[in-house]
Amino acid sequence: MDDKQKELQEKEAVLNFLGSTYGELKKLDGDLIAPSSTLSPRSADAKRNIEEFVNAEKAALQQRQPVHAPPPPPTLVEVQEPTTLVPPPIEDDSQFEFNFDVNEKDELFELLDKVLTRLDKLHKKVDVISASIKNNNTTSLPIKKTTKKKSVSKKEEI
Repeated sequence: MDDKQKELQEKEAVLNFLGSTYGELKKLDGDLIAPSSTLSPRSADAKRNIEEFVNAEKAALQQRQPVHAPPPPPTLVEVQEPTTLVPPPIEDDSQFEFNFDVNEKDELFELLDKVLTRLDKLHKKVDVISASIKNNNTTSLPIKKTTKKKSVSKKEEI
């Protein structure tokens, strides 16, 4: 029984692989502009392979099933009273309606005003900082002055 389950899982895996390959090839065939000697639609070949695999599995299944004697006559089934079907719960129709109470345009303008006021405050802060830098020519870090080194001239020996 375990071998049969394993065999069924393997066949399902092969069928899934063939199906996904067929899907990818079908997508790639759609990307082809015109067939050439090296590029041609290949999804038809994959579809044919899948059909061959399925037909082979059906034939193998039919060969495995032994011919049974005619099925036994059906047993009498008690007739049950028909049950009433409960209607599905009614969905809330308000989910499908637009809410015109909220004016989104006004909300956008309010948010835009907030952004602009914050930007103005930042500009003022930058102006204050740049003014203080102009007024103070000194910086907190010392500036290292580069001095030009004197070259040593060679003395001639006598």
